[in-house]
Parts: sequence; structure tokens; C-alpha cells
Amino acid sequence: MKKSLLTLVFFILFSQTSFAATQISGQIRNNTTWTKSGSPYVITGLLEIAPGVKLTLEPGTVIEIDQEIHCYGLIEANGTPADSIYFKSNYKSNKPWRFIRVRDTKATDTFIFNYCHFSYGGEIYGFGKETYIITNSFLGTEAKICNFQDSIKLYVANCYVYKTSFYLVGTNARIYNNIFHKGGIASRATPYISIVGNKFDGAGNSLICEGEYNYPMVVHIRNNVFENSAYTALTVNGYGVATFDTLNHLSGNIFVNNPGTAVKIIYMKGKMTGNSIYNNGIGMSVKSWVGNNAFELEGNCIYDNDSLNFVNETEYGYQLGANWWGTVDSNDIATSIFDYGEDFKKGPVIFHPYLIQPDCKLPNSVSNRVKQEDKPYAYPNPFGGTLHIKMAKNILIKEVCLYDVIGKMLIQLTSVMDNKATIDASNLPRGSYFYKIYDTDSRVYSGKVLKQ
Repeated sequence: MKKSLLTLVFFILFSQTSFAATQISGQIRNNTTWTKSGSPYVITGLLEIAPGVKLTLEPGTVIEIDQEIHCYGLIEANGTPADSIYFKSNYKSNKPWRFIRVRDTKATDTFIFNYCHFSYGGEIYGFGKETYIITNSFLGTEAKICNFQDSIKLYVANCYVYKTSFYLVGTNARIYNNIFHKGGIASRATPYISIVGNKFDGAGNSLICEGEYNYPMVVHIRNNVFENSAYTALTVNGYGVATFDTLNHLSGNIFVNNPGTAVKIIYMKGKMTGNSIYNNGIGMSVKSWVGNNAFELEGNCIYDNDSLNFVNETEYGYQLGANWWGTVDSNDIATSIFDYGEDFKKGPVIFHPYLIQPDCKLPNSVSNRVKQEDKPYAYPNPFGGTLHIKMAKNILIKEVCLYDVIGKMLIQLTSVMDNKATIDASNLPRGSYFYKIYDTDSRVYSGKVLKQ
């Protein structure tokens, strides 16, 4: 009887020790490290990190947030593929947590979030001159907007963004090789924004870049895929002073299966070339300067859109470059363009000369964009225990990652160096999964598979 009682007492004590939470509030005035063994750290009241102080989060650390974190110092959260760092709500009902607000920082301050998992609400507010590096992370599950403003520098790469949007004001941003599922980016007056190699899927408006009068802005949008945007996949409004990057332009993107308008260009300078725009509600609309073709449209494939391929939004005439319209019949091309012929208040669109074959690699296109024929073939889909992925013969796979629907990496194959890969997923439960492929030319591919 005594032995059984001691065993019960030991079990209770051990259980309480193993799952005890570290409750935190108040001010952190010295450099501090939070660990996996001390997790979860429950923010029960306002937590303030003093100027010049760094809070370091080790791999596997779990932070449950009831209240707010105000950071006047630094946060460094550097997880690993096997041990992510979790930011989540402490509410049992998974109600949204509030936010991490960064204040009064210096231009030399850098915040690192690598292999982190943000879920169930919350916002990251940045107001200052600091730099944010967010890589290999999951941002989502009803999370709110990641809000970065003023002179901040932002780098986001290799993340899975789910039902979450970035709101950028005056931010220098580089956003590379991410998956945005039911989420997107809205930017305003960003001195420089570079969006490369991302996949946008299922948002209302996937990407909005807006300038301001007398506020120069340079936009670089290249090698992205935009799918299933309910309203507009891409809107760029330059207010007459913004330009596309002079080297890469708006190039190498694919816009497909967007029920609304795929592309809206408003008062922008620069060139759009080498893009594929097909199977959308409306291909694209352009509102250009008065009597000035400051925006050039050349070497694109704009075809098979449900309603129209091209809409002229102004009363002024517009001269297009040579593009492929899905046909060599000039009458059919004219029918797919909305201009003076349909509304006398609109100017005429001149589309001659046009391409006689679908070659979207004409002037200044980007050679390493993901072409339709380069897309991966995942089979069988649905699959049982083993999933095979195959690329074109000229494409070598460097790395393959398999994620669950909330963005957690489950399987990673590195140094594949072949045009095909085999994933043993026999230990995974039934359900939907996303894969992401990196080839040796730094191109990124993604897709969805189902395990039965």
C-alpha cells in the first residue's frame, strides 16, 4: 500500500514538473534566454523588453501569449527544421493573441525569426528603422496582419503563409520563394519592393502595390504564380511616379484561374514582359498616362481569358508591343480587347504587330522563370504510402519538402540532384499535404497532394 501511494505521489509530482508553465510579465532588463525545457512561457501581462536587451529563444521554445509584448530591444528566435519555435494563444479556445510591438529601435537592429510557427492570431508591429529576417516559418491559422511601417527593412523567404497578410508602409521589402495560401501582401509607398518566386493562391486580392504622389517607388515582381484570386491577383498603382525595376521589369509571372481580373496596372512606368496570363475572368486592364506610353507591354502571352484579354481604362489611345493573344486572327484579337470599339469614351488599342506563336521569352524576359512545361508531376495523386515527384529531364531537384495543411514541415529530402524524387510518407495520416521543390537554378515549385 505504501509503495503504491509513493508511486502515485511521484507520478503526480513528475507530471506537474514536466508540464509546468513559466509565467512571465513585467520588464526584462538583462539579456535573457528562453529554452525548450522551460516552456511554455505564458505571457500573463504586459511584457516589456528594455532598450539594448536581447531576448533569445532556443529551438523548441513555446510562447503562449495572453497579453502584449513591447520590445525596445531585440528578439532572436532561431529554430531548426526539427525544433520550431512556437508563438501561439494561451486561450484554450484558441482565440487570437494580441501582438508583438517593436518600438524605438536603431537601423543596426536585426530581428530574426527562423523556423518559427505563428498561429491563432496576433500581429507583429514594426515601427522604426530595424531589419526583420523571417525565414522557413509558418505564419497563419487566422493570424492577423504582419504590420511593418516606416523605414523598416524586411526579408521573408521560404515561408508558408496561411490566411495571413503583410501590410507594408514605407518598407524596403524582399519577399522570396514563399507560399501564400488565402493570404497576400498590401504595400504602400515602399521605396523598393521585390517579390520573386512566390506562389499566391486563394486570396481575395493577392498582391497590391500602391505608390503615393511625389514619393518614388521601385517595384520588382518576377517569377511568381498567381492562382484563384477572387477579385484581382495583382494591382500596381504608381500614381505616375513609380517604376518597375529597369532590369527585371514585371516579368516571368504566371496568372491563371483567377475568377476576377488577373492584372491591373495604373499609372506605372516601365515594362511588362514574358508573363503568361490565361484562364482568368479578365486578363488585364491598364490605365496609362495621358498621351504617353510610359508603360510598355511586350512579349507576353495573354489568351483564353473568359471575358476579355485586355481592357483600356482610359480615354486615350494605347500602342501595345508584340504579344501572343492565342490566335493569329486579328478579328479575334480585336474582339478580346475592350477599347473605343465597345465604348466611345475609351481610346483605341493598337495591338499590331503581334506574335504569331506563343513565345513569351521575348525582350528582357527572365530565363529562369517557371514555365508551364516545367511544372512538377506528382504521382499517384491521391497516393498511399509512397509519393513520386518528377520534373522535366533538364531540371535537377536540389531539395523537396512536404508540409501539412498548417505549414509544419514533415519530410525534407536534401541533395537529391536528380529530376525525380521519392517520398516515403507511409507514417503520415490520411489528408491533404503541400510539397515544395527547389531546383539547382534556385527556382521554386509547389503543389498539393492527397493521401488516402
